[in-house]
Amino acid sequence: MKAGDIYKPVLTLSDASGNTLAGAAAGFTVASYVNGVLTALTASITEIGAGKYYLSLTLPTTVGTITCFVTHSTGFPSPNQFGGTNTANDIDTVAARLVVPASYIVATTGTLLVDTALTLDSYREQTIAVTVVDSGNIAIPGTGYTNLRMTIRDKRHAGTMNVSITTSVTWDGAGLLTIPIPENTLIFPAIDTAIARGEDTALLYYDVIGDRAGVATQTRPILRGTLTLRRFEGPA
Repeated sequence: MKAGDIYKPVLTLSDASGNTLAGAAAGFTVASYVNGVLTALTASITEIGAGKYYLSLTLPTTVGTITCFVTHSTGFPSPNQFGGTNTANDIDTVAARLVVPASYIVATTGTLLVDTALTLDSYREQTIAVTVVDSGNIAIPGTGYTNLRMTIRDKRHAGTMNVSITTSVTWDGAGLLTIPIPENTLIFPAIDTAIARGEDTALLYYDVIGDRAGVATQTRPILRGTLTLRRFEGPA
């Protein structure tokens, strides 16, 4: 219930034998309590037929708990008690404030979108090329970003699997992010460990960040996700 609204329950009025009573709107009394204090609220009763009555109750501007008791001079209303919490905002108002824009910039807000899974062939020189897009699938230009780097870790975030790649990482005006991966990158031995355990691939984790407008205190996440290593041949 929202403060100031009109609450509109429907009541049924019956006699002691359970028969519905019509034409008895004048006999109703509504006692209302706001936060445990008896409070007179504006209420009116309208008969809608077949022993049913429409109660119109104007809720107070006070936020809190409301309890109402309904009695009748000759009959027995049902329900004869109701209540709830009187709030400053209704659910529609709250929902409207929570709506996320259809499109937002990942790097500008610092909010990552879905993870992007990548796969590399171990012990081979190669280049990762990914177009960074926003939630509307529109390419995000990397103009103005500096100090781009990719960090790769294992699930423990420790040991040799804590590698940063910074050389020749670029993000152009069309949103294309390129990351050259040298053949001797220290992440590749992870595949040997995985194969020794009888696994076909090694799973690592990465993220790519950069400084917006060249300011080190404005570091923004750009891309993140899982990085799968596979091997067709051993080290050269």
